[in-house]
Amino acid sequence: MINKCFSKFDAYATGVISSIELEAAFRCPAHPKVASGEQTVNDVFIKFLSTFGDKHNTGTITQAEWNDHYAAVSSQI
Repeated sequence: MINKCFSKFDAYATGVISSIELEAAFRCPAHPKVASGEQTVNDVFIKFLSTFGDKHNTGTITQAEWNDHYAAVSSQI
């Protein structure tokens, strides 16, 4: 299921999800910190992107980074 989700976001089938591909699906204007004016939509998106382990700050998420993220999420549930 995790790989299927990755494929959905990887619109160009490159094996990497770009921040542009992810941002097209990620909408956060209702995020509490955006609504309060404390952060911008971009600030919230950058923080969200960083949770995937973009270790090299390339603005992309590899399949391995995606899987590692969801392995960590699974262990917390």
